[in-house]
Amino acid sequence: MEVCFGKPPDIDRWMDLVRRVRGNFPGLETEKDLEEHRQTILRFMEKRQALCVKSDDQIQGVLLFSRSRNMICCLAVSPESRRNGIASMLLETVLSELYRGRDITVSTFREGDEKGTAPRALYRKFGFVGAELTEEFGYPNQVFVLPGTPMKIGFRKAEIADAELLIHIYNSAFYSDYIRYGACPAYGKTKEMMEQSIIDYPKHLILYDGKPVGCVSCKETENGIYEIGCLCVIPEYQGKGIGTAAMEFIKTHIQDWKKITLVTPADKTENVKFYTERCGFEIRSVEMDGGVQVARFVLER
Repeated sequence: MEVCFGKPPDIDRWMDLVRRVRGNFPGLETEKDLEEHRQTILRFMEKRQALCVKSDDQIQGVLLFSRSRNMICCLAVSPESRRNGIASMLLETVLSELYRGRDITVSTFREGDEKGTAPRALYRKFGFVGAELTEEFGYPNQVFVLPGTPMKIGFRKAEIADAELLIHIYNSAFYSDYIRYGACPAYGKTKEMMEQSIIDYPKHLILYDGKPVGCVSCKETENGIYEIGCLCVIPEYQGKGIGTAAMEFIKTHIQDWKKITLVTPADKTENVKFYTERCGFEIRSVEMDGGVQVARFVLER
């Protein structure tokens, strides 16, 4: 058994499981409720926010999650497959997909509800703690929270005086693109070009333990629509969650955003995976930028 992202061809088998466990989930009482849930699952699949465990061509466990809200939305395991570690497999996977720098939440049954015995124990095993009491579809629930892990990452608005520092960061981060494509607009900027770029495209330096290790730039192109011009981290600091933290910073620093867009080379699979799987973006189009084919990514609130 392994955890994988659910895809539209899986929907019928996914719904077979939902029908078997619907008694444990308020809001799935009628055929209309089930059809609405089916459409919700398909939307989550499109965003790569639907996980499942398959065995013998059957789906044994499912989980829906939201990257933008940093929450687990639904977790279910088929009755005959419980106590086989499937729920733990799903949780381990989703925690690697969500942002650990801030709280992760999930809603489950309250203390004393026999339906909540197993899920509450599971979430506690992974470090979740009980929080506020709520209701969902008129049923009493409780929010569980996995506290975010403080990260040594900070941000500082770039100033004109930072031009040479930004040139160093850009050249370190984009050297591989320059070698790969023979040209890269972010590589080899002069001091004057970078100073103008700081004016035209507001930038924030990304700090790790106080050291500048990257940059993220973003500007408003239309009312509520923002374009990320650059998100880069120097190679020796990549793989530490810094890029993910930078995306979270943009989403919280810019309070009125409705849509965030960006472009990146379409053949850079690591970038495509980062923006779609880690950050929740969708590819809306592919276009040419000079001699390089780039994909346009969109994140909507």
